[in-house]
Amino acid sequence: MCVLVSDGSGDVYVSDYSNGRVLEFSPAGAQIASFTAGLGNPAGLALDAAGNLYVVDRSDGNILKYSGGSGSVIAAIPDARGLAYRAGLLYTASSTSGDVTSFGPDGSDVTTVVESLGSRDLRGVAFDSAGDLFISDSGGGTIYELAAGAQVPSVFASGLDGPEYLAIDSDGTFYVPEYFGGDVREIGPTGLDSTVLIPGLDHPSSVAIVDTPEPGNWGIGALVLLSVVARRGSR
Repeated sequence: MCVLVSDGSGDVYVSDYSNGRVLEFSPAGAQIASFTAGLGNPAGLALDAAGNLYVVDRSDGNILKYSGGSGSVIAAIPDARGLAYRAGLLYTASSTSGDVTSFGPDGSDVTTVVESLGSRDLRGVAFDSAGDLFISDSGGGTIYELAAGAQVPSVFASGLDGPEYLAIDSDGTFYVPEYFGGDVREIGPTGLDSTVLIPGLDHPSSVAIVDTPEPGNWGIGALVLLSVVARRGSR
């Protein structure tokens, strides 16, 4: 299993689940760094505004923060999967309880944002530019939207075939790997305009939108073909 995230400079971080590490690559594909300290089976990834890296460790439920190359455990969330950062808080989703939890970058202020959502088999969490939180329920084939300031999520898109770790671009377009369907689906900002963007994949799990520094290199072309990852085994 691999999960991906990209920073503002176009670097891509990849969680290498089986080998217990997170790798950082440049926009050209060169490996820059490897984060291994304290990791068993890394899954969800997030970056904060200062460039600190946060990693979900599936082996023990720990959330680790890497700053300056060193890692430390800041929280433990049972069966955490996805991870997202916004406005000074981290958000993660559980694949067994169906809860979405927020907490500070130091592990403080742990709060249950959503309880027992959908089939409870949650995966990805991601924010759009308006601050709405989107949650993929892989078992239920649904993406939920928790609007900024709202208490109860609503259905954004349904009828999906195992949605996993989604990504949202600046225009509000969604890129959703369908684990069981074997494709990456593009969904418009309203949740109604849905098409298969990349078919014929072997259990895709994660996409990342890569904003490279070169002019004109933003979008589908450079975006995601590097960043579509297939996985087998543990989900």
